[in-house]
Amino acid sequence: MLKFSIFSIALVACLSCNNTPKVEVNNNPPILGKAFDTTKTIGIDEMANQVLAGKEYNGTIEGTIEKVCQKAGCWADVKLSSGEMVKVLFRDSTNNEFTIDKNSVGKKLIAHGIGFTDTTSIEQLQHFAKDGNKTEEEIKAINAPKIGVGFTADGALVK
Repeated sequence: MLKFSIFSIALVACLSCNNTPKVEVNNNPPILGKAFDTTKTIGIDEMANQVLAGKEYNGTIEGTIEKVCQKAGCWADVKLSSGEMVKVLFRDSTNNEFTIDKNSVGKKLIAHGIGFTDTTSIEQLQHFAKDGNKTEEEIKAINAPKIGVGFTADGALVK
């Protein structure tokens, strides 16, 4: 009987604890990486135009995610109105990767960081192609570096 009483008390104590998972009250997704002001943004095209005019951009951009690294979520492609892609890499202030959900295609990306012109090497392009689940034939077909716009985000929000 004593064992039954101790078990009953322990069971009641466990059941009375609040074991419900935490739910964000405002239903806003979390900012990944460094926190930043998500209300002051420019479009990805405006950032690209500024960078292609020879100016580095440091601020917050927004655009729609077209592709995401399927290995880890450590980069995303955001399409310009010209059809070209801007590769957004996710790195915190100590240059460590952070990741976004690999199922973020079609969602809005708001990211804070630095936009720049960049030459992407053949090896890096092949690495991105592999991360994007391209075939061996498609990967081997990459035979020239690419000059374009890049963006390194130290903070990101996917909506």
